[in-house]
Amino acid sequence: MQNKRILQKRENAARILQSCIRGWLARLHYRNLLHEVSSSKRESAAITLQKFIRGWLARTFYRKLLHEQNTKKRENASIVIQKYVRFWLARKSKMQNKGILQKRRNAARILQSCIRGWLARLHYRNLLHEVSSSKRESAAITLQVYGA
Repeated sequence: MQNKRILQKRENAARILQSCIRGWLARLHYRNLLHEVSSSKRESAAITLQKFIRGWLARTFYRKLLHEQNTKKRENASIVIQKYVRFWLARKSKMQNKGILQKRRNAARILQSCIRGWLARLHYRNLLHEVSSSKRESAAITLQVYGA
């Protein structure tokens, strides 16, 4: 009986010891998992942050490059415009000296006057056509109402 009790105490002690060790191992495993998850999250966050920073740097570089290109284009365009304005001013001065500019202005006025007259006559003809069409339509309606 005494041996049986001692054996039972030893078995209970073994169960308790096994339970404690299993609990300790489970907690250790859980801490390791938490560490791995935490480490994975940190790594993922770092990668995401790096991705955004690289994107921002690329966009900043691209904007700067575009700005430089646009500035260069504007400078080139202004040089070309200046060249043509100088040419035009020199030519205008020469033409004024010869009176050609005045002749061209008079010719342009005459041409504009002719075109305005032609447009007015065309507009007047269209109005007459609309009035006559309206009269014909009114007469047809009157005939239809009273005539037939």
